[in-house]
Amino acid sequence: MTERDVQLRLDGDMSLAELIDTTDFVIDFIGRKSISIGLDPSRDFDVSIRIITPSRFVCITADFLRRLYSLMGHILSIITDPPVKSLEKLLLRDETITLCKISYRGNNMLVIESHRQKGRRVLLSRRNLLKLQDMRWIINEVIAQKSNIIRHMVMGQTDLMAAYLYANIPAEKSLSVEEITAIICNIHSDLSTLNIVPKNEYSFANQIKLFAHKQLAECWHKKMREDGTAGGYPINDDVTAAAATADVIEWPIRLEEIDGSAMFSYTNY
Repeated sequence: MTERDVQLRLDGDMSLAELIDTTDFVIDFIGRKSISIGLDPSRDFDVSIRIITPSRFVCITADFLRRLYSLMGHILSIITDPPVKSLEKLLLRDETITLCKISYRGNNMLVIESHRQKGRRVLLSRRNLLKLQDMRWIINEVIAQKSNIIRHMVMGQTDLMAAYLYANIPAEKSLSVEEITAIICNIHSDLSTLNIVPKNEYSFANQIKLFAHKQLAECWHKKMREDGTAGGYPINDDVTAAAATADVIEWPIRLEEIDGSAMFSYTNY
């Protein structure tokens, strides 16, 4: 593998989609390498793990990371061997990711590469791998927390927000998901002020609006289709219960249509 093959360059397909409740760990501050863990709205809010370098990144699953950790002793021993130019050694391959060892600039490096998405590849040195090994248990803890607790909270709050918006914003049944998405994007950013989520529960409302507006629109659209009427019907039991839990008697914010867009109007008490 030549230096040109490994040299990283940004392109149009390398944009990072935003994750919800992201936790970042630094692998190499000087080399600007990190691992980012969060919920991916485009994948049903499953946990997504990204290893990020200055110009590229690769997405891996929690299962693949566990397999990488199980092979870490073997990988470190191979990386420590004297580098052999132009020799590539395959270590692991699944349906989306390839793990191999290469020689790059006189050093052995681990390459984690997607074989489904062109250009998704990162290089990790022995020092980077040792840092990952040191963070193993805290990374596993974060993944478990997001998988077993945070994901269910975010999905529940998405449904609750969709129910509230459907109940309070008039929308024709004929609207498409894209049109509903546009309405959501025009709503005031600070949804937490509406107290849709009970006060005793950590709110992801603003993150959901900003990073999962399409999924929120799909949920709203589904409720509209199931109900068979346009928006603006009385708030359902779930939303009423949430409002009661939040001790909200009267909403301090109401929605108005301004220049064709749904915007919040604030009332100070």
